[in-house]
Amino acid sequence: MDQQQQLRKSYLPLQLSLAAVAAGVATFIAGHPFRILSAQLNLSDVGTGSGGTTAVVKINGTAVTTSAPLALTVAGAVKAVKVGVPGTTQSYPGGIRVNNGDTITVDITALPGTTSPKIAAVTLGITQLDV
Repeated sequence: MDQQQQLRKSYLPLQLSLAAVAAGVATFIAGHPFRILSAQLNLSDVGTGSGGTTAVVKINGTAVTTSAPLALTVAGAVKAVKVGVPGTTQSYPGGIRVNNGDTITVDITALPGTTSPKIAAVTLGITQLDV
């Protein structure tokens, strides 16, 4: 079995409140180390009006670099977008490292002009790390 098959991958869903553009609409404190490999924004509906919904994932207040923004427009009518988290250095298994005690937050930086989506979540694709 190669190294890739030995990784324990799972998902970390973070339910969002979309009452207004705000920082820290979801918070999670890591209980063990892991790496974030991807991020997905999921909406029940796209809302109405102009613009769209944009989310930013942060670790200890610093935005996580993703391969594309976590953004969905009303005009696009798509209710989910998944992006990779390439990481800041070349490391195996890739992604961004999260240490025990780190705080993951999600900021909502944009919402549609008239009505916000009813239900939203950011789901992080993670891999567990043995220490």
